[in-house]
Amino acid sequence: MGTTTGKGILFTLPVEELFDAPGIVAEDVVDNAGKLILPQGTHLAWIGAHREHVISRLRNLGILHVRIRREEGLSTERLRSLLGKISPPLRTVNRQAASEAVTAIETAYHEIAVGRNREDLLLPLLRCGKALAGEIGKSPSILFSLLKVKATDEYTFVHSLNVALLAGSLAGILRPGDLPFLKHAISASLLHDLGKALINPAILNKPGKLTAEEYHEVRQHPLIGENLARDSGIAELQILQAIRWHHERWMGGGYPDNLLGGAIPLVARIIAVADVFDALTAERAYKGALPPREALSTIIESSGAHFDPAVSRCLLRSLGLFPPGTLVELSDETIAVVVSSTEGDLIRPTVLLHFDAQGVPFNDVHLVDLRRSSLHIRRGLGHLGKQAV
Repeated sequence: MGTTTGKGILFTLPVEELFDAPGIVAEDVVDNAGKLILPQGTHLAWIGAHREHVISRLRNLGILHVRIRREEGLSTERLRSLLGKISPPLRTVNRQAASEAVTAIETAYHEIAVGRNREDLLLPLLRCGKALAGEIGKSPSILFSLLKVKATDEYTFVHSLNVALLAGSLAGILRPGDLPFLKHAISASLLHDLGKALINPAILNKPGKLTAEEYHEVRQHPLIGENLARDSGIAELQILQAIRWHHERWMGGGYPDNLLGGAIPLVARIIAVADVFDALTAERAYKGALPPREALSTIIESSGAHFDPAVSRCLLRSLGLFPPGTLVELSDETIAVVVSSTEGDLIRPTVLLHFDAQGVPFNDVHLVDLRRSSLHIRRGLGHLGKQAV
């Protein structure tokens, strides 16, 4: 049986199975008199030829189980590699299309920041939005399409792309078959933080609490962004409204216009959920990253106050109770990582087997759709990483 720590997965194993795979003793093993038998941190491989002697001694002392730690051994890069071997492959958004969108966002922000806004500046972004609209419908596991932020100054650009991917996924569920709505949702998401191009980066990346004056400046970015979009030739009302109102709250108290409920356009309500979810799961100078499951819980708890309940439920339907990247223990005590949620089935995602019940890693790709298996999730064990990949 496994649990996760920041340094790997813990297993409680019968002494006879201690040396079946590499591992590290997780806590001191002592006899009834308190005498140390196996110190914490001992690599089982070090024991080597003494294996049978150690097992015999532990059994004679009445020690039948030992806690060991095995490294997770499944980086997000390794997971991507394994997923690429699945046939047919598990679709994610094309990485080149995603990277091109980030570059287009970065270029637009930099041009605006130095005072070179022009009517055709945002056209490349709109083209990226159309391309992403075609990608999102083919990508059932949207969390594995999100990019990680590698540097502080790229956060806004990557965040805008991630919000577009999430919002596009939600828009496709809420308004199936409505391609114009989907394109507007994605384009508005790519542009939703455009006003931050004219906000002091030192304020946006400040590690500590903002002053009242700094917070007031940050709150201006929806209005600034709407004006910048108009000046750049954006005329679609849905896009302009979403840029202006993505910080409005379902029960009021948002900004800049303190709108309520249905007075907030649906695209803006969708972006509000996607915006906060990605922000919660991102590492920033002033906060750590929440695992997707905790971020999802935060949004559900704020549903009906901060967020449109229908959009919050849509996020839950999309991600499930065990979002992709969640490590889980199955009913046969194997450890797996969730790779794809199933819309409408909150508790039976598709999983990739990681460790067997004895902590031995699976070397081959073993993908299990729990809807078509006798196995079920016994419990969640945390998340593969601090962020979606």
